Amino acid sequence: RPAIISFIFKIFLIFKVNMNKLVSILVPTKDRPQFVKNIINNFKRQDYGLGDMELIIMDDGNIEILKDIPVSSNIFYYKTRPISLGEKRNRLMRYAKGEILIF
Repeated sequence: RPAIISFIFKIFLIFKVNMNKLVSILVPTKDRPQFVKNIINNFKRQDYGLGDMELIIMDDGNIEILKDIPVSSNIFYYKTRPISLGEKRNRLMRYAKGEILIF
């Protein structure tokens, strides 16, 4: 799946969505610390402008991955009780501040 996310980021950059809009990248996950590390690394490498993007991760697993989340003004991590993927996506959309949402 990290390859899919990387591909999505590349497609996103090809189209260069209006450079002044805030983009929210929403990541529902469960017990996948290596996946989260890859997502964060890909997020930091984007040239869209980190000030114009936010990364929001929601995790409902048992593995503690908070230690892998850097302190940043545009990377957010939410730990929740086990919920469905649909509920995670709904919550992530409520937390997002961007005009453009990417899952």
